[in-house]
Amino acid sequence: MLKQTQTIVPNIPNTVISISNDYCSQGDLLAVRAHNKVTKQDMLLIYTRLNGEFEITDCYAPDWWTSNWQVAIRGINDSIYFVAIDTVLGIGHVVRYRYRKFETVFTVDDCECTLGMNDKSIAISQDEQYIAVTNFRVRHNKEESTLLYSAEIILHDCNTKLSTLMSTADSSEYNRIWSFRSLAIANNQVIAGSPDLTFTTETTDTMHREYNGNGSRIDVFDFDGNHLTKITARDASPGNFFGTELEVSGDGHTLIVMAPAQDQKIGCAYQYKFMDSSWVQAGKYSPRDIAIHTDIKYSLYGCCVNQDGSKFMLSDGLFGALYVYNNDELVHTHHKKGSKDWFGFDIKTNDSFTQVAVIERDTPHENNSLGAVYLFEIS
Repeated sequence: MLKQTQTIVPNIPNTVISISNDYCSQGDLLAVRAHNKVTKQDMLLIYTRLNGEFEITDCYAPDWWTSNWQVAIRGINDSIYFVAIDTVLGIGHVVRYRYRKFETVFTVDDCECTLGMNDKSIAISQDEQYIAVTNFRVRHNKEESTLLYSAEIILHDCNTKLSTLMSTADSSEYNRIWSFRSLAIANNQVIAGSPDLTFTTETTDTMHREYNGNGSRIDVFDFDGNHLTKITARDASPGNFFGTELEVSGDGHTLIVMAPAQDQKIGCAYQYKFMDSSWVQAGKYSPRDIAIHTDIKYSLYGCCVNQDGSKFMLSDGLFGALYVYNNDELVHTHHKKGSKDWFGFDIKTNDSFTQVAVIERDTPHENNSLGAVYLFEIS
C-alpha cells in the first residue's frame, strides 16, 4: 500500500527540517518549513518534481524571519499559503506562493510570535477566496499583575480585503492559548479544534505534562463570525486532546478529528459526516490497542483524508507508524522500525491521495542533525 520513493534532507548547511509541509499542483510541488540552527533564519523550501524526483527550486527566507514558531502551512490548487512574522516590527505576514512567486496576501499588526503557531492553524476555502488563520494573544493586566490569554480566528476575504474576527474571552488560564489550534473550511463554515490543555503537573515541556481537562471541543462558525455549534466526543475522557488536529475531505462531507490521548493514551480518530447541515459522529478509529508507556502524553497525531472521505491516513510519531483506512477499514500499517525521531510528526497527502509526505524530526529540533521528509506512493 505504501512504497517509499524519495527521502528529502535539506542541502543548506546547518539547516534542519521543521515540523510542517504540504503539497499543491496535484502533488508536483512540495513546501517544507526549515530552520537554520546557527543563524536562526526561518525559511520555506519549495521542492518541484523534476524528472520524477523532487528538487529544491525556490526558498523564502527574508532577513526578518528568524527564531519564530510559525509552522502553519496549507497547499491548495496551485498555491501554498503560510505564515511568517517580523518580530522586530510586530507584523505577521500571510504569504502565498504560486507560479514561482511569493506574495503577502494580508498582514496582521501588533503581532507576536503566535500567529499561525501550529501546522494546521491556517485553512483556505476551495476557491481561495477565504483564508482563516489562528492568532493567540497574551495581554498584561497591569492593575492585577496577571497575564491574560485569548485566541482569535482571523477570516480574511481576498475579494473585499476585509477580515472578520472570531475570539475567545480573555482568561488567566494558560490553556486558553490552545483554543482554535487547528482549522478547516467547508460548507461555508470555519471549523476550529480546541484541545483542553488544563494540566496538573508543571513542566516546561508541553509533551510531558499530566493533563486532565474536560473542555476539548470543536467550534463551528459561519463566515460572518456567528457561532453555529459545538462538537464534542460522545465518550470523551479527561485530557484526551480532542481537536488537536483535524482535516476535512475535499467535498466537505467528512471531518476527521484527532484525540491523541483518548482512552488512557491509546489515542483515536473520530469521524463526522455532514448531514442535514449538521456534523454527526459516524465512527471512531483506534489503530493500536496499547497505551503509551512513557512520560510522553500523546502520540497518535496526524491525519489526512481524501476527496470523498472514503480514505484517510493517521500517523503515530512515537511508534513511527502510518495507518491507512479505506471505507472505514484499516487496510495497511507502515512501521518504520527503530524510529526514535518522531517519524510521522506531520503528514500531508496530495489531492488525489496517491502520495504522502511524512516528516521525521526530534523534539526539540535542536537535537536533530537534519530531520527528513519521506515520500511514499499510496496504492
